[in-house]
Amino acid sequence: MEPPAFYPETFEPEMANDHFTYGRFIAATKGDEAVARERWVKTMNWRREQSVDKVLIEPQPHFHVIKKYYKHFFHGRSKEGYPVYYEQLAKIDVQSMQREGVSFPALIRHNLYCTEYQWQRLQ
Repeated sequence: MEPPAFYPETFEPEMANDHFTYGRFIAATKGDEAVARERWVKTMNWRREQSVDKVLIEPQPHFHVIKKYYKHFFHGRSKEGYPVYYEQLAKIDVQSMQREGVSFPALIRHNLYCTEYQWQRLQ
């Protein structure tokens, strides 16, 4: 079963009230709609290539090993209501993760999993 795509396929002004889509791309380009649309297309292509919309339903076989050696967590919300996410980057034990079978691509995929979780479940 295919999960629903988180982002719509089109980039239209009707999305202006949607904080996750149109507004973010327009703000990032200081109102340049042509550049925003170009970035949107590149982002959607990357999301398709990386199967980002499926990451939350994929098995995460290294989840507990990564959590053990890479301290990161969501911790409530900011005063503005945004999710707060902490990473203790200086405490990452890459060698131990590698010894337990975690590859660098698996670690990157885990980071993508956490990011999608924030956008899709916590926002």
